[in-house]
Amino acid sequence: MDFPFDVVFFASKDWDSHRQRPHWVAEELARRGAQVLFVENLGTRLPHRGELRRVAAKVRRWASTSARRREHAVAPRVTVDSPLVLPLQHWPWIRRLAGWMLARRVRRRLTPRPGARLVIWTYLPMPVIGDVARALDADLLVYDWADDASAHMVGASSAQRRRVGAWEEETLAAADLVFVASAELLRRREAARPNVVALPHGAPVARESPRPNVDRVHPTIGFVGSITEFTDLELVAELARARPSWSFVMVGPASVPLRELRAMPNVTIAGERDHDEVHGFLASFDAAIVPYRITPAIEVASPLKVHEYLAYGLPVVSVDIPEVRALTPRVALASGPEEFLAALDRAVVKGRGPAEPSAATWEERVDEMVAHVDRALA
Repeated sequence: MDFPFDVVFFASKDWDSHRQRPHWVAEELARRGAQVLFVENLGTRLPHRGELRRVAAKVRRWASTSARRREHAVAPRVTVDSPLVLPLQHWPWIRRLAGWMLARRVRRRLTPRPGARLVIWTYLPMPVIGDVARALDADLLVYDWADDASAHMVGASSAQRRRVGAWEEETLAAADLVFVASAELLRRREAARPNVVALPHGAPVARESPRPNVDRVHPTIGFVGSITEFTDLELVAELARARPSWSFVMVGPASVPLRELRAMPNVTIAGERDHDEVHGFLASFDAAIVPYRITPAIEVASPLKVHEYLAYGLPVVSVDIPEVRALTPRVALASGPEEFLAALDRAVVKGRGPAEPSAATWEERVDEMVAHVDRALA
């Protein structure tokens, strides 16, 4: 046995959503030889109306995998499961029941290799995951802390946000090893301690993929990622109105209405696409944007999309947040429509640069993670 541990991932994303940190790490660990059970997003809050389609799909997957008993394989040594767990662990009896059911389900779906250590690796600050780690007698609990979960709860009550903030603190205390994607998040939450390691996102490597068969004019300005309450849609609309001879393309799942953008003739809403198609879109853009609203959640975010853009040599214009500042001058920072337009004009004239990673590759980043896990297991 070459690789020393197997992993149960509690991911903050579903497997078929656009590629994020959990997907990259899971596939890299499996490539090294780990058996990976990828447990899809359990959710830290009850869903809102814009997410009902995703929830319905999740219920169908849960019913299918529950009926078959077995999870389904999605990649070599990676299998996916879709349990349903109510995010109400502040009620002790629900926490006990959820922990028992989830541990039982995971145990039935594990295919551990003889002699391999068991690592529970979570992106979710849910107390029940620590309970599952104890029930499964896991050798290590890793918390890969990529976002400020409580700050992301737009529309939630202050009591709900405080509750999830407390869950984050409980998960930090329970974890044997903590990776933090954003140094700014670590600084603001004052979470520095000996078992906490700041490890930013890795950078993907550009690859050849078929370009989308779409008839549009150039220059084309692109956005790839989830379109949420944090995406500044008014800014995108202003940019599209100011440059009617340009094309603007939004690629990714949307949980907010996009009526105004859909009605604009030079804006394409491409929706969620599989990973190969996303590569094709990135290769077809002339410049890319990071149009976020500046909120406490975004100020500590580490946008993975920036590294994807730069891996394809795209000139990038982004809002000014701490985790992006280190990437200047390759990324231009702007605030408001006028600064964005001026920066985009310069980006289009400048054109693509060399297709080179802006950070350690995911392979290199996971090498670092594995080294830390090996030391913790020892």
